[in-house]
Amino acid sequence: MFLFLFFKIKKYFYLSFIIFLFLSCSTVQVKINKSLKLNYEHKKFAVLNFGYQGFNLSSKLAQYASDQLSAELFLRKHFSIVDRSLVRATLKKYSIRTNQQLTAKDINTLNKELNADYLVLGNLYSESSFSNLTKKHNNIITLNIRFLKADSCNIVGMVTHTISSNESVTKIINRLVKETVDAIKIK
Repeated sequence: MFLFLFFKIKKYFYLSFIIFLFLSCSTVQVKINKSLKLNYEHKKFAVLNFGYQGFNLSSKLAQYASDQLSAELFLRKHFSIVDRSLVRATLKKYSIRTNQQLTAKDINTLNKELNADYLVLGNLYSESSFSNLTKKHNNIITLNIRFLKADSCNIVGMVTHTISSNESVTKIINRLVKETVDAIKIK
C-alpha cells in the first residue's frame, strides 16, 4: 500500500513538474517597472555608452543599444540629443570607458564638454535559460536606464525593462529600447 501511494505521488509530482516547465518556458516575457515622467522641454540629453554584464553581450552590443536609445528618444519622443559621435569622442578624450565608473568630477566634465542638461546612463544585463522540455535557449536581457541631472549629479528617473525570448540578442535589444522609450511619459 505504501509503495503504491509513493508511486502515485511520484507520478503526480513529475506531471506537475512538466506542466510547470512548459508554462515557465514561454517565448516572451515582458516586465517594465513603473513608467518615468520627464519634463524635457528645452533640455538636452547625452546618452553615454552603456555598461554590460553577461556572457552574450559585448561593448559593441552595448554601444548599439546606446545608439538605438538615442535614435528612439529623438525620433519618437522628440528629445534634443547630443550626437553620439561627439559623446564617444568626449568619453575617449577623458578615458571614460563605462558609465559604471563615473565620478562627480567626470560628470561635471561631461556636462561642460557636452553641454547637456541630462546624462542618460544605462546598463545591459544578460543571462540565459535552457528548457529541457522545448530544447531551446532563452536569452534574458535587462536594460536599466537612469536619467542623471548633469549639474547636480542627482538621478531624476529610472526605467528597468526585462525581456526573456528565444530571439537573437540584437532583436531583443531593439525591443527593449523601443518598449523602454514607450514607458517614458512626457510631463
